[in-house]
Amino acid sequence: MISVFSFAQNPNEDTQQTQKIGFNYAFTHFDKRFNDPWHLASVSYSKQQKWGYTGLNLNYANRFNKNGSELELETYPKFKKGMYAYVGGAAKLSSNALFPNYRVGFSLYQSLGRKLELETGIRHLAFDQQTDVWVLGLGKYMGNAFINLRSYWSRNNGRWNESFILSSKFYLSDDRFDYFSVNVGTGVAFDDPTQINNVVYQLNSLRAGADYSRNIGKKSIIKAGFQWINEEYQNDTYGNQLGANIGFYQKF
Repeated sequence: MISVFSFAQNPNEDTQQTQKIGFNYAFTHFDKRFNDPWHLASVSYSKQQKWGYTGLNLNYANRFNKNGSELELETYPKFKKGMYAYVGGAAKLSSNALFPNYRVGFSLYQSLGRKLELETGIRHLAFDQQTDVWVLGLGKYMGNAFINLRSYWSRNNGRWNESFILSSKFYLSDDRFDYFSVNVGTGVAFDDPTQINNVVYQLNSLRAGADYSRNIGKKSIIKAGFQWINEEYQNDTYGNQLGANIGFYQKF
């Protein structure tokens, strides 16, 4: 889900050199499409350095009574003031078609002044069929909030498919891990880890979600969130997804 790992944020907002380990679990219930829920768990390690952010994730999925795992690397290098990038990728360890054979992604973020930030990027997913997705986003800082509109564009069978996700993150303190966020959108969110093996089959969808993250003491972080998706999984046939997630992270 968009809200699971809060990908619509800038890890480079944290200028302190810190390390962090964590665990995140997401549960997805379907009212029509599947009888069994989906499970996704991730164990992560990340390090914040002067040049940027690096994260390593081991992702495990249980769906359709099958198990799969993948190893994911993500980095956010800083090039200069007002410009940084996302460079990431993942490779399956054991899949059962629950994860792509591999996936890679790149985004460049550029400050436009007036507290505006532009994102341009591309995602490549390699299942049995290959999918290329272009990303375009625009964000703005407004007081203690960050408003972001991100769109995904892919071409299939000679026509363009587009998705739009609007998210608002409200910071509760000077620490970037203290926040409350909400999001709404249409179409497929290609950066959503809970939907990664669903993106080539989902036709149209509406979605909404919320997240809460809070520091406990000086070194612990808890996160929780939920999302709702109404998807067209066959022509003119719709179903609902209800998801929830929890996470715990420890700095050291």
